[in-house]
Amino acid sequence: MKNVFFLISVMICCGEMLFAQSYINARDSVFLTVNEFQEKLITHRIGPKQTVYSLGKFYGLKVSEVYYYNPEIDGKDPKIGQIVKIPIPNKAIIRVRDIHFNPRKFVPLYYRVQKGENLKKIAEGYFNMISDTLISRNKIRGKELKVGQVMQIGWISVNGVSAGVREIKGPAIVAAISSLKSTHQEESIGKVMISSSGVAFWQKDSKLKGDLYALHRDCPENSIIAIHNPARNKTIYATVIGTIPAGAYDSNIEIIVSPRVAKLLGAVDARFYVKLKYFK
Repeated sequence: MKNVFFLISVMICCGEMLFAQSYINARDSVFLTVNEFQEKLITHRIGPKQTVYSLGKFYGLKVSEVYYYNPEIDGKDPKIGQIVKIPIPNKAIIRVRDIHFNPRKFVPLYYRVQKGENLKKIAEGYFNMISDTLISRNKIRGKELKVGQVMQIGWISVNGVSAGVREIKGPAIVAAISSLKSTHQEESIGKVMISSSGVAFWQKDSKLKGDLYALHRDCPENSIIAIHNPARNKTIYATVIGTIPAGAYDSNIEIIVSPRVAKLLGAVDARFYVKLKYFK
């Protein structure tokens, strides 16, 4: 029994999740990370009899989405003890406890401060909450944070994440973006992810409303490319309809986007910096 309690303590201190009969339980301490597309991720250590399908069902993900965030699995079920990345939507994070909150049914979620981050960026930019909530919850004195400082963001249910929480509701354009994102994730299976960055260009004076499309020098035609504008913290998915014509644009232009894509990314100038992800 001593060895069991020691193992639990070690894994909690390391910010990893212990899985025995259930996927997560209230004794765990789960750490969130934020990727370049502002997606929140946790790590799950695979337990006995856990498969990609059962993992996806618990966290409200499609099998293709599990593979998308874990390309090293390569279409196979992970081994016991293997670490798998899981995206967590903001809606699944409990930020404020009410009178019905039962601590036995929720797992604490923590975040470790990275270089260049401040309280406002973490609270408002990442987790859509007010800074005062984090200050009070973590007994922070002043507003200066230290790199490596650990803060509790909120809680997640021991029952996992329902698929409904991940559903995007709203105007048709929102549904279109969500559909392209799903296709982008499905394209990850059996392919290599290519990441790049550079200048995006769009015709500011264009009278066309356009659609969610782009031209790229290397991304396969009819595939989906993820375009991230770090200046605005916005990501849009677009269909690549062809290659950039040789000699028609400066060589430093990485991608040409439609007016609609540019506006959804919050672009102001005809040229702006972006980060890209696609599969080949």
